Amino acid sequence: GRAVAEKLGFPVAGSRLCIQGFGNVGSAAARCFAAAGAKVIAIQTEHGPIHQPAGLDIADVARFLAGGQPLSAYPKAEALAAESFWELETEFLVPAALEQQITAANAGRIRGPGERLGACERAAGGLVRVADSGLVALWVARPRYA
Repeated sequence: GRAVAEKLGFPVAGSRLCIQGFGNVGSAAARCFAAAGAKVIAIQTEHGPIHQPAGLDIADVARFLAGGQPLSAYPKAEALAAESFWELETEFLVPAALEQQITAANAGRIRGPGERLGACERAAGGLVRVADSGLVALWVARPRYA
């Protein structure tokens, strides 16, 4: 995320972040961005998305999910319709779930400040096809695996 932020010319601290997926990768990304001062404003899982414009307490969300409750029942955020997740304005979008969740059908609804949206793809494959088909406002950063 920091490399994308540097390329786009804005800091991670104070930025908004939406995460699609909250498994190993998504939850780790949420913790890292939050530790760097970003506000995680939305998370989407198979149970639907939640949104909290002031920022989510990632440790609290993780404890809630560990208790077996679906994300959509998290009481400190608003549950959204699944398609609304893609329309939230954010500086960073982390697709960390199944591949091909960002498609030609929903890519045009992704909103960043102006036309700059940093996207860190952590579930390999989904963004490149969309970017190649004309999504020019989306910056793609592939992770570096050791």
